[in-house]
Amino acid sequence: MKYNITKVLDDAGFRATNADKYPLGEIVSTITKAFGASPSLACSHGAVEELYLCFTKDFKPRDCANGLRTAHNPLNARKSCPTSIRIPEYTPLAALGDETSSLIWTPGHTNFLLQAME
Repeated sequence: MKYNITKVLDDAGFRATNADKYPLGEIVSTITKAFGASPSLACSHGAVEELYLCFTKDFKPRDCANGLRTAHNPLNARKSCPTSIRIPEYTPLAALGDETSSLIWTPGHTNFLLQAME
């Protein structure tokens, strides 16, 4: 995968954890350096909720027009990012105790299918 943000952040020492906080500016500069364009982030309760990479029509990275949603630049106050943020851990549906569904992933595809179990 050419634009693997998780790997870029992990390689730079920014681990997905529900406890550790990292400087927002360092996360943004790490992504910008890796892809040549600045991302757009939205946070909720001090954690990254959404992270966008923006592209031109010919699929080259470009700076996101909306920029950062921070407490100092509140494009959306509910989703603003503090100066230190958490990168939440991924919790699959099965780990949430929902034994009636499962995620199916097929190599070569980018979509997941949520399937009810009998």
